[in-house]
Amino acid sequence: EPDNESPEIAFGLLLRELNVAKPEAEIQLIKKAFEFAKDAYKGQLRKDGITPAIIHPIRAAHILLQEFGINDEKVIAAAILHDVPEDTDKTIKDIEGEFDPDIAQKVRLLTKPTKDEVPSEQERNRAYFQNLSDSPQDVQLIKVADRMDNLRDLRSLPGLESQQAYLRKTREYFIPFLLNSSRIPKEIKDKALAELRNFPELAEIIPINGQPVSSVTMSFPMEFRGRLGRRMEISALTIEEALDILEQKRPGVKQEILQGYNVLIDGRPTTDLSTSLKGVAQLSFSKK
Repeated sequence: EPDNESPEIAFGLLLRELNVAKPEAEIQLIKKAFEFAKDAYKGQLRKDGITPAIIHPIRAAHILLQEFGINDEKVIAAAILHDVPEDTDKTIKDIEGEFDPDIAQKVRLLTKPTKDEVPSEQERNRAYFQNLSDSPQDVQLIKVADRMDNLRDLRSLPGLESQQAYLRKTREYFIPFLLNSSRIPKEIKDKALAELRNFPELAEIIPINGQPVSSVTMSFPMEFRGRLGRRMEISALTIEEALDILEQKRPGVKQEILQGYNVLIDGRPTTDLSTSLKGVAQLSFSKK
C-alpha cells in the first residue's frame, strides 16, 4: 500500500506497478498529473493534520490499478486529479489548459457543484450523485475507489461526529448510487459492498442479494416545511428506515410524525413501518 508519509514514495510505488506494462509516453502523462496535483496541494494535509492531502488521490489510483485491474493512463491521471478543483485553488479550466479534454471532463464529473451554484448541501449531494449515475463507467469506478479509500481512512476524520456524518452521507447517497449502477462490473461492486459491510451502520441497508435500495419521495405537510422543505428524496428499504434517516437529519421529527400523523404510501394509509418501499413513489403524512 502507498506510504502515508511521503507523496514521492507513494507515487513511486504506483509508478513501479505501472511501469510493468506501460510505454514511457503514458507514464509521462501520469507523472504530469502527479506534479500538477502536488503543486496544487502545496503542503496541504488531510483532516488528521499529519497525512499529505495528495496521498488520498494516489491511494485511489492505487486501488484502481491493483484492486480493480484498471491501468488506462487517462483514468489513473484523472484519479490523481479528481479532488483538485474542490480542495485547492486550481480550477477545471486550469486542468483543461494542461491536460487532454477527456481527463478534464472526468474530473469535472467528479467535482461537486459549488455553494454558489447550489446553496443547499443536500441538493448539492443529490445533484452530484445524479450526475455520477449518468457518467461513464471509468468515472464511476474512480468514485468507488475514492470512497473505498476514504472509508479505510475514516479514523483520520477528527471526532466521532465527523465520522458518523461521513457514514450517513455514504448510506444516503453513495450506497444507492453503487447498488443501482449498471455500469460498475459485478466483481468490483461486490468488492466495494464487502468493504461497506464492515460498518454496521452501512451493513444493515445493503441487501445480501444485491437488490437496489428503493428511492422514495417524502412529501411533508405544511407544519414541517420550515424544517424539512416541501419534499425530500430518500433511499431506504422500509418506511421505518426512511423515518430513521429523517430522524438523523432532524432529531425528534420521527416521534412527532408517528404521534400526530398517519403514514401514507402512494396515498394509502398504513401502520406497518416494516412495509417495503420497493415500487413506492411517494411517502406522505396526514394529520390524525
